[in-house]
Amino acid sequence: MRTIDALLKTNYRGEYSPEEMYKKMDVVTNGHDAFLVLIDNRGHNLRNTEYFMALSKGDKGDPGTNGKSAYDLAVEYEGFNGTVKDFLNSLKGDKGDKGDPGQLNGLVNDIAIDKYPDANMLTAKNIYAISGTQKNLPKDNVMSSFMMVLASTDGKTVTQLWFDPVNVELYVRAKTADTWSDWRWVTLWN
Repeated sequence: MRTIDALLKTNYRGEYSPEEMYKKMDVVTNGHDAFLVLIDNRGHNLRNTEYFMALSKGDKGDPGTNGKSAYDLAVEYEGFNGTVKDFLNSLKGDKGDKGDPGQLNGLVNDIAIDKYPDANMLTAKNIYAISGTQKNLPKDNVMSSFMMVLASTDGKTVTQLWFDPVNVELYVRAKTADTWSDWRWVTLWN
């Protein structure tokens, strides 16, 4: 507390006023609270931690009372009739649609062609097994293939490597600024 007392004695500028210009390291009060000015400013809210730091707080208030539980509210306002266990079971909804493929985890993830009919949609880092044909692949007639996707965290830069296991061929393309490059055949056999 000695540091706060020293600041109050040497840098104290009085009760806070929004019209006053304050300099860094000034100390102002507002009722029972004291604040250190962090950045030169005028008119900013004392609770804005970018400009002020609270040095002391007022007396602690009385503890509040506990509120009603979600179950109590459901009974009171929605007319729920049942036990707490019944209420918790009622919160479970219907099973949702299958989610997007997971992140790269060392395993190959199967792709649902009906959910991902276009190779342009595969932009999350992963290794995919593709059963069936997709739009925007380098070949239209391959029914089983693999794709590795490398992507930046923000998803703006994406590289796809597509492997045709029947013809043992590898292709690559990239997306930057929302534009895909052409596929390039990169398999060279001697």
